[in-house]
Amino acid sequence: MRASTAAVSANRWGRADIVAVAPVIAVVCAGWLVMVVWPMRHDFSGFVVGWSVMSAAMMVPTILRPMQRIAAGRASRAISFGSGYVVVWAALALPAWIVVSYWPINSLTLGLSWIAVGAYLQAPVVLSSFRTCRSLAITQPPVVSGLRQGLACATGCWPFMVVAMMSVMAHTSGGLISAAVMFAVMLVMMWQKSPARNEFALRSVGLVLVIAGAIFAVADIGALHTHVN
Repeated sequence: MRASTAAVSANRWGRADIVAVAPVIAVVCAGWLVMVVWPMRHDFSGFVVGWSVMSAAMMVPTILRPMQRIAAGRASRAISFGSGYVVVWAALALPAWIVVSYWPINSLTLGLSWIAVGAYLQAPVVLSSFRTCRSLAITQPPVVSGLRQGLACATGCWPFMVVAMMSVMAHTSGGLISAAVMFAVMLVMMWQKSPARNEFALRSVGLVLVIAGAIFAVADIGALHTHVN
């Protein structure tokens, strides 16, 4: 009981913690503002910029708990940790651009993509990555911890984020609706990374995505069959 109480106490946010992460939160808020007014572009340079902004806005809030511990009340440590984390996600812009550019986007392929993401979330390596991403170890320099956190989180979340982005790009023209959908995706990822989530809860997200993807795919096949007839 004492250990549990100490753990809860260690994770409480004090004034020093809030001040330490405030610059990072300011960048996150700016990122969301950019996402609202500047829709994702398909050209490589525009996509890389948009992806990096989106990564900072969406993914950094999912690691605020480990950031609090690693910052230890110092803004410089919070910024270093967040920078290392975002560098990993920014580096993944290239494979994301390749997928978006060369994977045909329609209701059927998006449905199949969501099925694939849901199945991927059942993999042991993904479940392990979420456990690592929730780790609060502070034995390494902040930037190194940020890089490791980014690798762990990307293993579990990158496919989810890419397919969500593809779905938004296919059905909206950007703006507030697009940002609202991605905000909802961010909330799901934050929920996944909560220490209170067990393996069953994590697998349930994948199951929901498989069912949703199957519904979209079957509906598209049905619509195509009706059109042909």
